[in-house]
Amino acid sequence: DNSIILNFSTIFVKLLLSSALLLAFHHVFLCNRASYKTQRLYLLLIPFVSIMMSGFTFEVYKPDANIVEMTKSEIQQYHAENAHSGYHIEASDNTDLEDLGINTLHDMHNAIDDAAEAVLAIEIILYGVAAISIVLILIAVYYIIKMLWMSKRMKSEKTDDGFRIVRSYQIKTAFSFADIIYMPAGMDSEKADYILKHEKAHIIHKHYIDVWIIEFMTRLMWFNPIMWMVRKQLRNVHEYE
Repeated sequence: DNSIILNFSTIFVKLLLSSALLLAFHHVFLCNRASYKTQRLYLLLIPFVSIMMSGFTFEVYKPDANIVEMTKSEIQQYHAENAHSGYHIEASDNTDLEDLGINTLHDMHNAIDDAAEAVLAIEIILYGVAAISIVLILIAVYYIIKMLWMSKRMKSEKTDDGFRIVRSYQIKTAFSFADIIYMPAGMDSEKADYILKHEKAHIIHKHYIDVWIIEFMTRLMWFNPIMWMVRKQLRNVHEYE
């Protein structure tokens, strides 16, 4: 059971460390140096690469087996004190462990029961993580549907260069969603022109595709704080671009 929990914890730690290292590489070598397109691609790959890296295993050091000679009474005492520690006793001769008073079948059943409890606990955690991820993804889908419904319900105008604009007093802050620009009604013409150019640039560079990918991956891996940092950095790159 300890090995199951250890493996589960190891995967999480590797996922956290790998994503942190990838983001650190961006800050040191790519930020303010590489092109915006290169940074966007790199940041989008971080969640996928970190998942792959968390699955890698390699053995740094494997100690030799510790061979200890014990008397019958020492073996019985050691077994009584460490029956649930996961150790393994192997006789070097033809001695039957049953003759030493060690019920290997009973110990095996206890080990199986302990492992089953550990697996059940891990399954509950995984189901909880998955449930939260699904809820977060459904919330994002809700907002997508809401934006699409808003674009259908409200009248839109089309600019000479082919962009769709929705203006409404219900919209407090200008933003773009896919290829549609949402603007507050009654804005000053000079300010509105500046914002339109800004939002058009987002659409031209297809930033909305990056946003959809990173929003999905962030909600899928919401338990990894590095993912939220990657999300913020990608949005910063969008604004700079």
